[in-house]
Amino acid sequence: AEGTTSIAGNQAGGDGGGVTVTGATGTVNLAASSVRVTGNTASNGAGIYAMSGTVVVAPGATVAENEASSTGGGIWAQGGDVLMDGTLRANTAGGSGGGLYETNTDVTILGGKVLANRAGQGGAGLRLSAVLGTTQSITDATIRGNVAEQDGGGISLEHGALTLTGTIVEKNAARGFAGILVSGTDVSLVMENGAIRLNRTTSQDGAGIGVLSGSATLNGVSVSGNKSVRDVGGVYVGSASIDLVGGTTVTGNTAARHVGGVLVATRGTFPCTGISGNVPDNVVGQSGVVLCP
Repeated sequence: AEGTTSIAGNQAGGDGGGVTVTGATGTVNLAASSVRVTGNTASNGAGIYAMSGTVVVAPGATVAENEASSTGGGIWAQGGDVLMDGTLRANTAGGSGGGLYETNTDVTILGGKVLANRAGQGGAGLRLSAVLGTTQSITDATIRGNVAEQDGGGISLEHGALTLTGTIVEKNAARGFAGILVSGTDVSLVMENGAIRLNRTTSQDGAGIGVLSGSATLNGVSVSGNKSVRDVGGVYVGSASIDLVGGTTVTGNTAARHVGGVLVATRGTFPCTGISGNVPDNVVGQSGVVLCP
């Protein structure tokens, strides 16, 4: 779609409300700032449904206010490529992936915005699940104000490797792990620079980031102002490893109980320097020992 284009108000009884792409050579290119995919409904992929093929959301283009009864309110993708520098805004999924739901897809987000999407399950902003060797990369993006009824408000990484660079994950809400959730099998996260801030849980643990399996490295990242109504305001580490390096700071996070800063259940690098002002306590180990008061 090029030029002034609006794909709006379409209803599909099955998949693909606004645009459907199938086959490896299929492409949908939202190439102009005036392009809008909005107000469409479907079971999966209310805005855009892509089975293989390529989806391009260029700067200024918007996929907004689409509603999927199952998954992928804004975009549903399996295989192929998603290249995004535009905006996913106020899309809704009854299941997972309010903004984007992808499986085994090369995802590159460069400067895009994922704003105010909702999911009845997890991954309100982005639900990512790809085999190792698949590119999942987010650079200079904003993931803000997404709300999940279950876990993973901003980003839910369920499989594969994700690289975040210079990205802001803020003001998201979820039952648990409101900013970023890393779980599942063969998962790894590397986040460089950027911030995880002002996220909140509604009933469970881990307001900022939860690493339940696999590994995570935060390099030069600020984790601040996150609030949990139960345990762990900043960084929750389960059966996983985490390294906080390169001047990463964990400050000003709060929890109703247990630990405001970092809960480390297994292993990792977490120097007390830069972890401060969290309530209650800064770093707590598996046995409840306070490692950094």
